Amino acid sequence: MDRLRQLALVLTLTLVCGCTPIFGPKPFAVRDGKAVFAGHELRDGDVVVSRMYGPVPMLFSRHSPTPGQFSHAAVFGYAPDGTATIYHLRDGGWRTLKAKRYLGVHEVTGIYRHRQQGAPERMGKYLQQWLAKNDIDQIPFVLMPDPDHFDEPPYNCNTFINALYLGAGLDRPFEQPPPRPPTLWGKEISRFVANDWTRLTSAGAVCQNPAFQEVVTWRNPRVDPRVTAGLEAFTDTIRHEIESGRHLRPRARRLSARLMASCFGRDDTEYATPEAMAMHFNLSDTWSRVLRRLGRVMYREGDAFTTEDAYELAGKLTLVHLEGFFE
Repeated sequence: MDRLRQLALVLTLTLVCGCTPIFGPKPFAVRDGKAVFAGHELRDGDVVVSRMYGPVPMLFSRHSPTPGQFSHAAVFGYAPDGTATIYHLRDGGWRTLKAKRYLGVHEVTGIYRHRQQGAPERMGKYLQQWLAKNDIDQIPFVLMPDPDHFDEPPYNCNTFINALYLGAGLDRPFEQPPPRPPTLWGKEISRFVANDWTRLTSAGAVCQNPAFQEVVTWRNPRVDPRVTAGLEAFTDTIRHEIESGRHLRPRARRLSARLMASCFGRDDTEYATPEAMAMHFNLSDTWSRVLRRLGRVMYREGDAFTTEDAYELAGKLTLVHLEGFFE
């Protein structure tokens, strides 16, 4: 099984990296023991919102109840030994990362800070106390916690941040939106996830909270905005098709994706079911096909090919390459 997992990891890197732009310069540095991101000094408790480059993060950022340009949220803090660290929760991933490994590698990264004076010092002390009592790496990941019980242990990135700020006696970074009437989109996504996906807040909720102020938003200069526009069209088109009554295929289409779903489909998380993994890799595979054709046109047309052109073309290409994606 270990060899199968290793092979699956190689296939994943091939599938994902083969259609991902080369990440650009990292605007993070440590100067005199202080972490600096895009020219701004970071403080304990700063909320780091980001969007990875890919179809799944784009779906989160554009088609959650609080859509925005971000799909994930984390908290910055200095570890006991002084290391600049990012604390976050995500499915199947590390809960703690050195800031230099996390900041600047996403398509878009923003830093938001609580407006209350003394908030960084307060959060810093509370974060250290919390880490001393809890093993963050053992926290279970559940995509959809109970929105009525924010004082319970956190399960995903949003409730994790919320619990930290509640524990420190500061305002909540966001409020979970109330349940909405089910739509075709919500029902279809809920076939793959145990809970109603439409109730999930995106990291954009942090940005919309008046208790927080934007410190800086950094856009990766190596990610072509025309490619981002194409990815937006890709996810918008899939949303439109689902709202029109089509159903996603519950199994992975290609061999590499099927192998990944079989190897990593069952773990200690609620989200990573084989069906959810299949949806993830089907999305990645279909987008890679659209991206290749879009890239050829961008290369041929040069600067005359605008972001508006990219959005329109990618929408048309998506419809062509969705064959086999839906049942």
